[in-house]
Amino acid sequence: MKFKFDTIAKYYNFLEILAFGKILYGTRLYSLNRTSNPNNILLVGEGTGCFSKYLVKCYPESSITILDSSNRMIKIIQGHNEISKVQNITISQQDYFKYTPAIKYDLICTNFFLDCFKSSDVLKIVGKIKLMLNETGVWNDVDFTMPHRKNLLNHNYNKLILEVLYNFFRLICKIESVSIDDVDFDYQKLGFILDREMVYQFPSVRVRKYKLM
Repeated sequence: MKFKFDTIAKYYNFLEILAFGKILYGTRLYSLNRTSNPNNILLVGEGTGCFSKYLVKCYPESSITILDSSNRMIKIIQGHNEISKVQNITISQQDYFKYTPAIKYDLICTNFFLDCFKSSDVLKIVGKIKLMLNETGVWNDVDFTMPHRKNLLNHNYNKLILEVLYNFFRLICKIESVSIDDVDFDYQKLGFILDREMVYQFPSVRVRKYKLM
């Protein structure tokens, strides 16, 4: 991965709130289950650490690994007291494709990660998630998706917002995805069962919880 999220790391939270308010933050939290107790959690492509602060509160006894390739994003994450003071958190600046874990995970979270990649790499990412997940583990994924055509005005507005968003990140951060369609994949052929799904109408975001077959 040669993405350049360092360029916007300082302004990432501001840009997200400017575009969508706090809606995207809420989509990240939808699939978390406070009644579960995963021993080992992997958080891929965390960004500035807003989600991981909540994750620590939700699962205070879990061992959490945060994986991000951006040096500046990592520094922002390390600056959060809620994260830096926790003993059971490992923060690693590393390319996802080069990451080799010594354990398997009970929970893997990918928030707005897959939709940065072209479809061929999405398949590789999902295949690796399958290998890193425990037999009874859960994979939570949050990504932008194609807007529903039921409401034509809403559909066109959502589509315009996503096109602007993708063009911006392709230009500034050098993401590889050509369109939102790249994130679609046949999860059943890849060995997953869709356990739960929630689709937000604006912005067009799909929240999915997967389990292994």
